[in-house]
Amino acid sequence: MVALLLAASWWLLYHPEYGRDVRTFGSIFAHAMFDELRGAPGTAALARSARFDDGDVAFDYPAVLRARADDDDTDPRGWDFDYGMFSLRLGAPGELDAETYLSLLADTFADGSRIDAEGPMPGRTAVVCGKEQVATRIRVRMMGSWSAMEGFDVPTGDGQTRMLIFDDEEAGSLETQLAHATYARVLGTLRCAAGSAPAD
Repeated sequence: MVALLLAASWWLLYHPEYGRDVRTFGSIFAHAMFDELRGAPGTAALARSARFDDGDVAFDYPAVLRARADDDDTDPRGWDFDYGMFSLRLGAPGELDAETYLSLLADTFADGSRIDAEGPMPGRTAVVCGKEQVATRIRVRMMGSWSAMEGFDVPTGDGQTRMLIFDDEEAGSLETQLAHATYARVLGTLRCAAGSAPAD
């Protein structure tokens, strides 16, 4: 694993074109490995915020997350925010809602030999753009590690919705500090053209 991390870091250093904010496999893999080598962000890093706003949806998020816009036509309004094995996804692939998407994912991986899944089940409750919503939650096991995924549906100005999917590789059975900070920051500042979360 250490050799893999070092190789990925070297590859990223000498291939700066993959450091741009584009969704390529090479970029995602290399950055994830580099983040794992650096370790989990500390309290000071998690305290710094960045702002995302594309007109339909806006929120603050921990600045340590790397923002990536989709670079193809599969989801032209799709964005990923990631660090290491944690990711936040905003998008609408195939116009699916979060419950349908995560349910399909769990069904696909359920009872697998190398990949397994639990759920769907109710997740946390949050106010999303003025309305209380219960997230859809699943857990996915890959190579012995469990990740928890929770999804909300964010209304947009054109009457459609976009999924907001949090994906965290758990520390034991607990969410990581990065996930905890991202949930609080994003859900606490979320604004959308179709409505707004109430002020704190």
